Amino acid sequence: MPRRSDLPSSLWPMSSIQCAELRHVSFGTDADQLLRRLEELGSMGPAHTSQASDVPPSPWNLETSSAKRADSTQSPVRKPLLLRAQSAFAAARDAWLGREAERLRSNRDSGAADIALAPGVNDSLSIFADPHPERSYDRDSLLMNSKIIEKKLADFAIAGRVVRVHPSSVFTMYEYEPAAGVKVNKVATYRSDLALALRAPAIEILAPLPGKAVVGIRLPNDEREDIHLREILESKSFANVESKLSIAIGQDTIGVTQSLDLAELPGLLVAGATGTGKSTLLHAVLCTLLCRCAPDELGLVLLDPLGLDLGVYQEAPHVVGDVVRHPEEALGALGWVVSEIEERQSRLRDAGVGGLGEFNRALRSSRASRGAAAHSVKGDPMPFLVVVISELTPIVAKSKRTAEELLPQIAQMGREVGIHLLLFTQSTRTTVLTDAIRSSFPARACFHVASRKDSRTVLDQNGAEELLPFGDLLLRKPGAASLQRVLTPLVTSAQARSLVDLLRVRPTLEVALGPDEEHTDEDYVRAVEFASRRETITNGALQRELGIGNNRASRILREMEANGLVGPTRGSRGRLVTIHSPER
Repeated sequence: MPRRSDLPSSLWPMSSIQCAELRHVSFGTDADQLLRRLEELGSMGPAHTSQASDVPPSPWNLETSSAKRADSTQSPVRKPLLLRAQSAFAAARDAWLGREAERLRSNRDSGAADIALAPGVNDSLSIFADPHPERSYDRDSLLMNSKIIEKKLADFAIAGRVVRVHPSSVFTMYEYEPAAGVKVNKVATYRSDLALALRAPAIEILAPLPGKAVVGIRLPNDEREDIHLREILESKSFANVESKLSIAIGQDTIGVTQSLDLAELPGLLVAGATGTGKSTLLHAVLCTLLCRCAPDELGLVLLDPLGLDLGVYQEAPHVVGDVVRHPEEALGALGWVVSEIEERQSRLRDAGVGGLGEFNRALRSSRASRGAAAHSVKGDPMPFLVVVISELTPIVAKSKRTAEELLPQIAQMGREVGIHLLLFTQSTRTTVLTDAIRSSFPARACFHVASRKDSRTVLDQNGAEELLPFGDLLLRKPGAASLQRVLTPLVTSAQARSLVDLLRVRPTLEVALGPDEEHTDEDYVRAVEFASRRETITNGALQRELGIGNNRASRILREMEANGLVGPTRGSRGRLVTIHSPER
């Protein structure tokens, strides 16, 4: 490429960006292939170019030998004319290529895939913000920062060049390719000097960048743009996931959607300092589950000891019972979850199957054959059950020993029967996140914390102390070689409340009863007789007495409440019975 000193002062601003912009700024895989194809077409040689002497050389051949450049610019009069023509051609090419690249990038995550949401929930996406806001990037600023990185490292005798730039909503990633003979670790030692030269509060250097032969220099943007949940739900990579328990975590630093499948995990542990974005992630996870699962497919057990985050979901049809707001009741609810795990394990053993999905498939096959199979499965389908704890500290403070017994049991035994645990906490002390609790969660996420010690407590590695103060986390996936940096979507309590109001007005989807469950009145009569002999009644006790599933027992209790036979739910303490048998 011509140096600025070789060009007239009136021309060097245009000439300095010929090809540099297209080499540095990445618009996605399709655009990169387009760029390479255009480079090939532009450098085919004399056989594919015009032979006229007044046709300027292709701008893709700027890095030719000095002899060829000298031949094309022998006349001092022709040199400015050729440069002006070349710049005009480059400007037209850049404008067209920019439009094509933007079109390719906009089509990368849009519209063709069907969104895997629960029936009738597609219209609920309008609650969340527009997923495709107009995002513009200052290309001159990107090029200038690339030159600053190259020059500052050259001051320390480190030769290399920036080969690609990945701008996103929060960060910009610069891929720096060191010259031959340069040690990669040497680049990382000058992180503070680069931050000073770029006037950035902090930068991150990945030496090397995983999967590439370059060094990644990650720089926070001057102005952060919000990531919206709708953008993630409508992305192809998330919409094509078949699992109902796939939850939206956010986007990585180059804008790729990141999610986790709870069906493959016993649970997820999320920690971080106060005000770093845990509540926002909690709303994003719960709204994702509400959008993807129907009420007969998923039950939510919500434990909110601080009474701050989960109250907006009280009226959601997916919630089992009431939102628990006291540590004592939370411990009782965890005990009920353990008994539910044991009950489900007993049903799986009786049916001779090895998991929740296999049980529900066998049940559907049995109903389709009307019980003619030799080993027919009876009862109701078992939905997934997700236990959400918005804050662990009050529960551990109430009874540390009980919490250390119940939480590992749920995390270790629950996945097989479709019960999963989401645990959030703002405390990173080892007295709260004990070894028994942490070891039960192979998947962990950590927002910004105060020190390296806190980061090691949660992730067993340093790094969380250098995150941005809000919406920035490190994700540790089971089996992953390194931590992954993820930016969480912005979901407010008002949006969550609007979603719950939308779902509440819809009738709950009921499970179709098989031929062996046509006489539902008999179950109701037996339930009334059973309740009349007790002071209180719970969903689990009714299931064990009648041999029915969770959904069926919930419907019977709601009908008994509507008839004035039992009182409203009281968390884990059960419903008060308002009628009694003559014997009592």
